[in-house]
Amino acid sequence: MKFVPTQFIDKKQRSINVREAVPGDALELVACISDYIKSSDHQVLLPHEFVPTEKEEKAWIETYCQAENSVILLAEHKGKIIGNIDLREGNKTRIRHTAFIGMGLIEPFQNSGIGTFILQELIKWAILRQELELLWLQVFSNHYIAINMYKKHGFETSGVQENFIKLSEGNYLHKVVMSRFV
Repeated sequence: MKFVPTQFIDKKQRSINVREAVPGDALELVACISDYIKSSDHQVLLPHEFVPTEKEEKAWIETYCQAENSVILLAEHKGKIIGNIDLREGNKTRIRHTAFIGMGLIEPFQNSGIGTFILQELIKWAILRQELELLWLQVFSNHYIAINMYKKHGFETSGVQENFIKLSEGNYLHKVVMSRFV
């Protein structure tokens, strides 16, 4: 394992365990991601677009397990996966010093400090990776809670792609790209 499991108490006094994902988590992770995609207006994927098989999800997790500078962390409450954050190193020589972050939590666990905690743990892990220099992510321009959380952790806006997310005919949102040095 590349990440030492940890635990903390969220704002609602729930015990949250954070650990690295393993291929055996595939089905439960798919259920978790499906859940937060269904309840969020801040995900690019729509529910019908996220339908990986157990084999595909296991293979996806395995790519993170095998990569030196990539990791998937799971947040669990009472043994159930309630969220995840992943960091994926650049896969080409000229961007190998960078890593992309993605994350999500199921609705009952949002706004309780869990996202902040798992982001902090991920940043601590990334700092220990000598090769990583730059972390980056993408966020919807109207996701103010997430943008503020990222800013508090040293991320700055590095670009905006206007009208990148099409909600409906004539209704668009910008995509904000944020980054920070490790």
